Amino acid sequence: MHVRAFMVIILAGLLALPAPARAQVEEMINEEHLPRLSDLVQAQYISGILHGGFISAGQETVLPYVLKLALADGWYTYWRTPGDSGLTPTFEWEGSANVKEARIGWPAPKRFEQEGIYSFGYDGVVEIPVSIIPEKPGEAVNLSLNFNAIVCNKICVPQTLVITHATPAGPATQSPYYQYTKDVAASLPSTAENGDVQLQTAVLGKGGLVFTVFSKDGFEGADLFIESADINLTTPPVITREADNPQAAIISIPAPEGTDLTGVLFGKKITATLVIGNQATEKQFSF
Repeated sequence: MHVRAFMVIILAGLLALPAPARAQVEEMINEEHLPRLSDLVQAQYISGILHGGFISAGQETVLPYVLKLALADGWYTYWRTPGDSGLTPTFEWEGSANVKEARIGWPAPKRFEQEGIYSFGYDGVVEIPVSIIPEKPGEAVNLSLNFNAIVCNKICVPQTLVITHATPAGPATQSPYYQYTKDVAASLPSTAENGDVQLQTAVLGKGGLVFTVFSKDGFEGADLFIESADINLTTPPVITREADNPQAAIISIPAPEGTDLTGVLFGKKITATLVIGNQATEKQFSF
């Protein structure tokens, strides 16, 4: 039912497109003090630019990039797991040359709610790290990215950005964006067991999932996102702080009404992503 309603929202959006605010998006995404290595591409409610870590490729076996997106005020797009509705953005590289593989890193998501429907995604400026593995190191890498996403603000509208970026052959030379690409990759949710934010244990019960968690700086604004191939769990978490330890808490995710979660997830895996402010961690659990 949610998917059908979502498609109706998209159709309504195509019939009622307001004027874009592109000047504001341009200001958000363009660093005037650094040279552009790809063109800024604009759609109605989203703009994008691809920054590369190298001016020339050399013998590098992995080339770092960042797809930097800016959404118009009030609009959001989706994470790798959209939630109750929406579609995961797609990255198509078919027009590229000398690309063996493109690995996408997903930043920590935010939660959006419309009439009791919860979606997971991004608003404002989004920085997505991309690692390109050349088919033949030492040769030029020419990227042609077809990025497709749904963006929403009461209505939902499909958007497409076609972005090109050339990294010629020659001695490996870092670009002005090299450290930026490294910093963006390092900002992804951590998988370390001993970080400032930790997912420690998970218990599966009929009525939901219960996690023990740690946060060095407490739990103000905390959210927990569950990914499962077997069930959609989007209800906001219930956070119970330990009275004698402000760095420890119990977080529970209730099962959908009428669902015995043990019957659905026993013998299965989930991925949990805990987000607190600008820190995030993710961890797989098996039951």
